[in-house]
Amino acid sequence: MSSDALDGFERWVAATRELISEPMKVRALQDRRLMFAAALGHALTAPHGGDGAAVEGPALYGVVCQGPGLIYVGQTQTAQRRLRDLPIGESHHLANTVPPEVWDRIIVVQWPSLCDVLPAADRRHLRELGDQVVGEALEHLVQVSRAPLLNQRRRGRSGIWTDRDMTGSRGRGAVAAPGITGLFDLVDECWQRLNGIAVPQGLRVELGGRVVVPAALPGPDRR
Repeated sequence: MSSDALDGFERWVAATRELISEPMKVRALQDRRLMFAAALGHALTAPHGGDGAAVEGPALYGVVCQGPGLIYVGQTQTAQRRLRDLPIGESHHLANTVPPEVWDRIIVVQWPSLCDVLPAADRRHLRELGDQVVGEALEHLVQVSRAPLLNQRRRGRSGIWTDRDMTGSRGRGAVAAPGITGLFDLVDECWQRLNGIAVPQGLRVELGGRVVVPAALPGPDRR
């Protein structure tokens, strides 16, 4: 770790100690973080006006931060639960590594909504694979093509991180990936669109998904 990074880490530890230096400060921190996580989880999953239904079922998602860019990509079959948990960190390591308060944007692609324009043979093949395998295959393809930072290493029990060979994976998603390139092209197009648009109100719903910018969300935690 460089000296600048070490200084930053020590400042973070000192600031955290100040935030929990008294019982009421601990509660205030707990309240503020839960309100923020709840607002973010709501933006990621809830219906949006008249043009966006609730996010549920299969989805691909990614977290982008200023500086490193895309840091994480994941997939889920229960987006209504997984995306609400994402900023809380109770069932996911991401929020424990990079706090959601510093996320720049979260991209969510509801890939089943993109399948209707595919040829009939492609749609039949996707049904034969099943949603779980298709989701894992899409996750693999995005991880290989975009190299999200936190997906590139695996945590070890000894406290050492080891590099993952994404291109050499023989998991079922990787094995199925060559057969879903038509769907992946649509997902990639949707991903790029969501990653590139301005989101001044904190939430934007587009065909195939949505993008959320935490810092722009309205609420008691905004200044």
